Amino acid sequence: MRCLRVYLEVYAGEFESAESGIAELLSLTLQRSYLSGPLGTGLGKVYQALIANADSLPSTLSAQIPKVKDRTLQLWEEVKQQSSR
Repeated sequence: MRCLRVYLEVYAGEFESAESGIAELLSLTLQRSYLSGPLGTGLGKVYQALIANADSLPSTLSAQIPKVKDRTLQLWEEVKQQSSR
């Protein structure tokens, strides 16, 4: 749900809220690895929203794009490793 909220905030131009939500999502520490898939999917959607709106983002939010991408890829790598076990 947090990812959906941030996704919608990006499209609504609520950049301060979106930036705060992204910081919260990036700081999440997963206690269970089975949550890597859902969080990775959600962050992937946030990444897509950021890229789609890149021209209108403030610089502080644009600076979050690589971090969101890196975390998304990290989570998907965890999912891939779980699947190969």
